[in-house]
Amino acid sequence: MAQVTKLYGRGSVENKVIKNVHEFYLDVLLILAAAVLFNATLSPTVNKIADIIMMAISGWSLLYLIKMIISGRVNSLIRKGVIKAYILFFMYQILISLIHFSSRAISVIAQSIVVLAILSACTNINREYIFKRVFTVISFAFALAAVDCIIFTFAGKCPIFSNPNKYGMICFVFLSGLLLIKKRSSEKNILIIVTMIITFMTRSRAALLVNAILLCAVAFARYKNKLLQKKFIPVYVVGLAFFVMYVYVLMADAPFGIELNEFVLELTGKSFFSGRQRIWREIISADNKPLFGYGGGILLQDMGVHETVSSHNQFVELWIQYGLVGIALFVYIIFSMWKDLRTLYKDAATAARTRQQVIVSMVIIVCLILYNTFEVFWIQTHFNMSILIWIMTAGMALGKPSGRDVDEGVIYCSGK
Repeated sequence: MAQVTKLYGRGSVENKVIKNVHEFYLDVLLILAAAVLFNATLSPTVNKIADIIMMAISGWSLLYLIKMIISGRVNSLIRKGVIKAYILFFMYQILISLIHFSSRAISVIAQSIVVLAILSACTNINREYIFKRVFTVISFAFALAAVDCIIFTFAGKCPIFSNPNKYGMICFVFLSGLLLIKKRSSEKNILIIVTMIITFMTRSRAALLVNAILLCAVAFARYKNKLLQKKFIPVYVVGLAFFVMYVYVLMADAPFGIELNEFVLELTGKSFFSGRQRIWREIISADNKPLFGYGGGILLQDMGVHETVSSHNQFVELWIQYGLVGIALFVYIIFSMWKDLRTLYKDAATAARTRQQVIVSMVIIVCLILYNTFEVFWIQTHFNMSILIWIMTAGMALGKPSGRDVDEGVIYCSGK
């Protein structure tokens, strides 16, 4: 026992062991998430292996949650606003899946189990530990994407990923982690420039736009952050996302939209309208079930709306599957995380460095809403990227202060 106590240092040995359970869960999860980054490759065999790894991630997360329930930590967890909000969403998913049962609905529920496990684990791990681990995986993903983009630029083919949109998502996640975790330095500035160059090479219009907004918003918010402290900002931004979608659909046939499309096509070689406007128009005009949706995991092909499988809009996807109730519950999750961040920012014990990280996290959430107006990767599609997003944002909102800095409330994150 003396050797064990010496190994763990001060404090209760039992508490240290419990803490190591949370860290062990996160470490294994990130290793599996790194392995499943290849699920959008051109190799069917690799994709099948990735599917097996995704099932392992769900099983591993379920075991962790069972451990939390057995240890009697549920009551302390559900006091957290964002966890309580996600539990409500999770219960609604189960209810709708029982009504519209399918194998894909079960898969979506399995993903929510992973998110719940991530939120639970982050409440028991200090932020420095979370950020160091997640940034390692994000950097690995970005390195793969950068190599693939360079090869594509000069060789005209992608040896790793088959979905070009995934490049943009990886660039966004890496840039978010870079701004959140790394302290100001010349190394950080160089990496930001490299990230923007790679983002341009991905030819992902959504990623390029959102990354530019992210950089400008973070720079602005460092000096003028009162706007971000408003309570209902994420709700307003979701409303803006729906407005942008509606305008985007109308612009496609308008004279101004046609002229803008020609200008962008001449400037970048890609159309301003990506085809999403046709999908969204068909969804809007379809015979939908607006209140409760068609059930988790439903595809547009199943509805007979469009030949594609995805709506390329997270909120439209939620509307199709879970109706307006599902959207409201998911917005409540975002709002609850925003509220947790505002509470951390206003806490008198929060250090200036941490407050800056909170501001960056708030900007990331706003940009996530905007990005998911044109993609689906907050939940469900591209879930391997969703795992990194949830760990990063939950780590800031729910993570504990670093043990060595708890008296001063200062967090020194990785980076020089």
